[in-house]
Amino acid sequence: MFLVHARLKSSGTRFPPDFADLVARCAQPDEGLRHSVFHPDAPTGPVLGLFLSGPSLPLAESAARAVVERALDHHDSLSGVILVSCEAVLPTPYFEWLLARPDDGGRLMPPAD
Repeated sequence: MFLVHARLKSSGTRFPPDFADLVARCAQPDEGLRHSVFHPDAPTGPVLGLFLSGPSLPLAESAARAVVERALDHHDSLSGVILVSCEAVLPTPYFEWLLARPDDGGRLMPPAD
């Protein structure tokens, strides 16, 4: 399972309350979309999270992009919405936290003897 973030930009278009479902209904069965969730007020702008199953991250990112682009193309109410990016996000805060730990300096396992 892969989580892909679709970052969106809107030129005044209001997102419908069922935006995540609207996009999900545009998915083809072979694209592997399992769940979608919309965060209209994310700090970096509107973000649609798409959970996809598939054999690789590049294929999941490609499928997510296709689903979102299809939804934007087929719904007139979304004519002012632009897809800015569609990619998996590296969870950097977690790794920064690991590296900042004073006790083991980011090691996940004890050193070999």
